Amino acid sequence: MFVLLGVVLLVNGQAEAWSYKEHVQLTRIAVARLLASPDTDPDLKKFLSSTTPTLSLADERQFMIEAHVGIEPQREDLLGLLWWVLVPDLEAGRRDGPAVEPFGVHERLLHYIDLELLNAPGKPLEYHDDLSGLPDRSLIPRDLSDDRLKRAGFLPFAVEHSSRQLIRSIREHRIEPDLAVPGDEHALRWAGYLIHYVQDNTQPHHATIDYKSVSYFGHRPDAPNVHSEVEWRGVDDPTQPLPDLRARLFDQTQAWLALADTFPRVSEDAFEATLDVAYASYRYLPMIGRAAQKSLIEEGGKPAIDTRKFFEHRENVDGMPMDLLTLKARQQAWAILRTEAVLRAAWAAAKAGD
Repeated sequence: MFVLLGVVLLVNGQAEAWSYKEHVQLTRIAVARLLASPDTDPDLKKFLSSTTPTLSLADERQFMIEAHVGIEPQREDLLGLLWWVLVPDLEAGRRDGPAVEPFGVHERLLHYIDLELLNAPGKPLEYHDDLSGLPDRSLIPRDLSDDRLKRAGFLPFAVEHSSRQLIRSIREHRIEPDLAVPGDEHALRWAGYLIHYVQDNTQPHHATIDYKSVSYFGHRPDAPNVHSEVEWRGVDDPTQPLPDLRARLFDQTQAWLALADTFPRVSEDAFEATLDVAYASYRYLPMIGRAAQKSLIEEGGKPAIDTRKFFEHRENVDGMPMDLLTLKARQQAWAILRTEAVLRAAWAAAKAGD
């Protein structure tokens, strides 16, 4: 059995994005695919092969089925890029963390964009099942001075900023940490941050103020945490050993990767691409909410979700019947594809500026 020591569960008891277990696996799979591709820039391959240990697909499948993630990350167990992919969530979990520049806010606000809060005056600033709270794209500000972002979040800006910093680090040949240089201004750090934010972007809850789908339970204070159900509970919660579900998730993720041409096309601009993904993913929130409603149970005297029933919930998605597990696999495959795309783009842009 693979055992990954590490991965902090944040203060509220659940990981903030895809689970840390998933962030590690999504990154490793993307790296393995880039290393295997004849179209990958040789310098990018050199960077990845020297910083990121990979597994065979068979071992990755076993990792998904059997691995359990602990409560404290050990840097020696998460080498190179796999460590830096987790750092943004580790920083987000530090309540006393410093403001992150150039944003002037806590790291936590860089992981999402609550689209409803950017709506036009008079429009709903809340999530609705009919998606009427989704603002027109033209209303999304590309202006860091817009005070609404301090509530809505900075995810598109975080992706853009980390992409620029990665390109700059490559051009300046600052690839890995240098003890002679203060700070963490190097490509390894910025690649990890960029990958983390890009992967967060494919989780639909990172695009809405209703990030736990509490509206589907009348906003009751004891509503089950649907956010954690979408992410870590089915794949890493030791109270939910669901090997068949985990195996099917892994297999379907691989199947979606073979259908890369079916995913929405996104802008080559990092900021706009992040919004493209957020808007495309937002439309899956009603299915997630209804799945949670229909899988409600009582656990320890409190409302909870039957994880298996939750992921078995079926609806028509994009004109085809699909259960929620298949949808999650699709979004995770998109996270892998986006990871590959942003790394390729960064190395290409860096070389173009040489």
